[in-house]
Amino acid sequence: MTLLALLALLALLACQPEPQSFAECAQLSDRTDQANCQLAFARLQGGDPAALIALVETVEDPIVRDFLLVSLATDDPHLAANLCGMVSTASGQEKCRQVLGRPHLQMPRGAP
Repeated sequence: MTLLALLALLALLACQPEPQSFAECAQLSDRTDQANCQLAFARLQGGDPAALIALVETVEDPIVRDFLLVSLATDDPHLAANLCGMVSTASGQEKCRQVLGRPHLQMPRGAP
């Protein structure tokens, strides 16, 4: 591939529109970019457990699904027990044990 063709390909890829929804994240070619995009959209749900679970259940890849669940549980430890109950991989379960093993994070702010 010539340098000019490579530059044209990179320009074309750079012009692809940003995903506008959780579902559109799946169109990204890189798996890590997909997961990070999905996490960003999931975080926009504002801690609504039903909305988070509905989004995460649409993810077919168990590793990505567990990444989302653990990340969201870490963000909001009040939801950790519910979210961690959905984790299916051994590494995800270990990460959830770490989150759940920190009960001080689940206490209201300002509590002794």
